[in-house]
Amino acid sequence: MSYQKLFSHYYIDPESNTANYTRILSLINELRIISKMQIKQFIATEKDLAKSTYDKILLFLEEHYFIQRMLDYRYKKSIVYYITKDGIDFLGSSYTVPKNPYYNIEHCLKINDMLIEGMNCLGSHPYLNSIISERRLVFEMKDGKEAKESKGRIYKVPDFDFEFLSLQEQVDVVWHFEIELTLKSLTRYTQRILPYYLKILESKYTENDKIIYVVPTAAIQTKLMNLWAEIEHKNQKNYPNFVIVHFDNFATRLSELAQDLHQN
Repeated sequence: MSYQKLFSHYYIDPESNTANYTRILSLINELRIISKMQIKQFIATEKDLAKSTYDKILLFLEEHYFIQRMLDYRYKKSIVYYITKDGIDFLGSSYTVPKNPYYNIEHCLKINDMLIEGMNCLGSHPYLNSIISERRLVFEMKDGKEAKESKGRIYKVPDFDFEFLSLQEQVDVVWHFEIELTLKSLTRYTQRILPYYLKILESKYTENDKIIYVVPTAAIQTKLMNLWAEIEHKNQKNYPNFVIVHFDNFATRLSELAQDLHQN
């Protein structure tokens, strides 16, 4: 069960004097913005740092301008951090500095909450190979493209992915998570959002890959399930790998879905 699976795509020397600073800074970098409480919750999945230690680390990173803080506008008391250019340079990261860390802050923090819950549920699964952040997914799509190709382009990627791999059991599965906070218009769902998911389910993802669409209320869940049922009826085909789940049932549903993964 490890928050370090978020940055498994590069190496952090555990013997380095700066290993703990790099881990915390990398966590902030991967998630764009993150509250102090959420940092504590991520670290708790490993229990390798005492509270006093990561408090000192955050203070050091802030004093050296590797991170900056802002207040969570919802509660006016929660400290939220984001990485600076100096922090990016310290890591040697290929990511960009958040242009507007206040943008969509509530959604970003909710993604972190659901990611933490998912890690607490499945972080120790033997086939969980990596957890891929939205920033990493965008980087993967942009890397190697000419600047003029990427300029101004909006990349449609999941909020985060769980990748399950096992050579012995021939498991190669990705769960793609979308965290929804508000119900969009009927037109947007029927003409853009759901047709997009249908297209990638049929042309890009395997039958074992999943899109897990996580919603905050029973009303939104019911509405989306009805819309998806209409698509299935029209196509005369079921798509069990498109899963709509309520926030409150998130961990339970993940545990159920994990039973489909081959285990010894």
